Amino acid sequence: MNDEKEVYFDQYCKSCKHRGLKESKDPCNDCLAEPSNTNSHKPMNKEKIMNIDELRKAISSEATEENEKLKAENQRLRDMKAKTILDTEKKDAIDIATELCYSEEVKKKLTQAKSVYEIGRILKQARLDQE
Repeated sequence: MNDEKEVYFDQYCKSCKHRGLKESKDPCNDCLAEPSNTNSHKPMNKEKIMNIDELRKAISSEATEENEKLKAENQRLRDMKAKTILDTEKKDAIDIATELCYSEEVKKKLTQAKSVYEIGRILKQARLDQE
């Protein structure tokens, strides 16, 4: 059932986004031309102004989303840099192992190393084994 209700301009217009406009200007004149509304006392073009908490929440949500994107991109770049450093260290370690005539097994371990620290341990152990 549709119920026509009187529009309460005095309650709604003071908190409307368009409150500073003249009554003869759009969209205010359209609202004022409709003194009743179906199932509501609210004017047809009433647009609520965001209060400070709603505004903070909207900004915070956007900032959080952007921050998460930046964190993911930074992590991706750090991972790429770490892989590049590790690959360079492996190459250098294999060159050293070759120069010092370390076994192929040592070189294989170096290629499988997961960190620069592991490369150091492998080279140290190879040196101790050779002495």
